[in-house]
Amino acid sequence: MFSRKNNLIIYLCLLILSICGDRTRIKPEFSKQDEDYFVHLPIKKGLKIIKYEILDQCYGDYSFSSTVIASSDRINIIENNLVINIGSLGTDGVYDHYIVITTVDENIFCSDSFFFHKKKKKFVLSKNYKNENWRKPRRNLFGCYMRSYENE
Repeated sequence: MFSRKNNLIIYLCLLILSICGDRTRIKPEFSKQDEDYFVHLPIKKGLKIIKYEILDQCYGDYSFSSTVIASSDRINIIENNLVINIGSLGTDGVYDHYIVITTVDENIFCSDSFFFHKKKKKFVLSKNYKNENWRKPRRNLFGCYMRSYENE
């Protein structure tokens, strides 16, 4: 009886992990041409994308909010990569950004978060602000946390 309860708990944990981990994350790659920055998102061949949205993330006291800052139904796919010009996002490095892709089948894919690193002068993948490599973030006027580069 005791071992059946343990097995049931393990099965429930695995079920929860499979449900929560179902959303596919896409790891972006970045490039720069002249003064424009681009993000390249690898996609499956034949995937029919109808639109993408670029969102920024704001971390408040105990909340997380996202705002759509760019959206387009003009899709530029080069060699199984969705290529998006992100030069308009700015280089202040305060917000994390991510991209949400919507397909014809109404499937939604999200990219990993990224931001503009002021010291490296390029877009890089984000780290969680609670990571040990980051100093405790400061708040800006909007109640969002600002990134710190103390340990970079």
